[in-house]
Amino acid sequence: MSNAVPIFLALALSFGAPLLSLAALPAATTEEGPVLVVGAPWRDLTELVRASGARPIGPVQAPFAVLADADAGARERLASSHTWAVLPARALAKLCGA
Repeated sequence: MSNAVPIFLALALSFGAPLLSLAALPAATTEEGPVLVVGAPWRDLTELVRASGARPIGPVQAPFAVLADADAGARERLASSHTWAVLPARALAKLCGA
């Protein structure tokens, strides 16, 4: 049972740090251009994007995110749906360290 604590701590730090960095980025509800829709890996984010009236960009979805071309209305619908964050696509460069 004592081995579970370090494993849990390592997992919490592995997933917690990137998620906290997302909180520091500005929301994408007012900017023009593509958005990065971040959500739970068990949700079909591509379908959520389509249901909001936006258009997915690219042939595949990453486990936690999808790029989308969305107008202001679709961005607001995405932000109020089952997503963790709707960010300007330039946030992807910040997450990757570029």
